[in-house]
Amino acid sequence: MSYYVYELIDPRDKSVFYVGKGTGKRIDHHELEARRGRVSRKCDRIREIESAGLLVAKRKVKQFSDEVEAYLFEADHIEALGLHNLTNVLPGGGSPRAGSSTYADRVRVRVAAELIARCGAGKVKAVEFLGQRLELEPIIRGMKNAVFKIAERRGIDWVNGIAKKYHLEFSNVPAV
Repeated sequence: MSYYVYELIDPRDKSVFYVGKGTGKRIDHHELEARRGRVSRKCDRIREIESAGLLVAKRKVKQFSDEVEAYLFEADHIEALGLHNLTNVLPGGGSPRAGSSTYADRVRVRVAAELIARCGAGKVKAVEFLGQRLELEPIIRGMKNAVFKIAERRGIDWVNGIAKKYHLEFSNVPAV
């Protein structure tokens, strides 16, 4: 299956107002949602454009053969443009509606990978939080175990597709 990340563009000022990940004809479904009366900032913008006698411009930004890669690029692209500049509700990388467990797993892997990357493989031993010293080793060990449980369900390649943004790779061996 082929995936892509796309932009919806307001022809009045050439600004990108929405970024999404899709397959097939997903890029063309937003106007139909707006015409059916869906309530959202994105649909409001589409209705404004159409009431001005114009068409929403669309651009496929990048193609992918891997869905995780597409989700990661979508999240990075939204971050680069600034969520506050878009009508997107979420910062990309998946949707809770696509299966709350998929979205939650993606977030858990991202948080774990980012924390592990920031702590420099054991160089940072503890942090001060709300006036208390927190030892990071048991926190990181717990996060790694959570990641390996996700890898059992989704596969280690799925997990590493997310973790590679942080220059990490998890092995098949659990942290215990």
